[in-house]
Amino acid sequence: MNEARGVKNLLTKAAKLLQTKGWCQFTSKNNRGQFCAAGALHHAGNMSLLPTIVIARVLLQDAIRLRHYHETHLTAWNDQKGRTKAQVLQVFRTAIKLAGLAAEA
Repeated sequence: MNEARGVKNLLTKAAKLLQTKGWCQFTSKNNRGQFCAAGALHHAGNMSLLPTIVIARVLLQDAIRLRHYHETHLTAWNDQKGRTKAQVLQVFRTAIKLAGLAAEA
C-alpha cells in the first residue's frame, strides 16, 4: 500500500529530525533549530502531503495510547512537564512500526 509507505517514510524523516536537530517543547521549532513532535512532522512533510501528515498524526496518537500515556493529543502530550526526548522518539518508533504493518497488509 503506497499511502502507508508514504506515512512510514514521513514518520521516519520526522524522527530523524528530532534525533539530529533536537527536541523542544511549547513551540514547533525553537531558535536553536529543535522541533516539537508536531513541528518535526510538519517540517518533514509539506502542504502537498497534508493527507499523509494527518494520517501520521493519527498513528502518533495511537502510539501514545499504546504506550499507556493519559494525554493523547500530540501537542499537549509533547508539552507535558517531565516529557523527554527519549519518550517522544519511542512513540515515533511505535508509530513507524504501525505504519509498517499497514504497508505490509
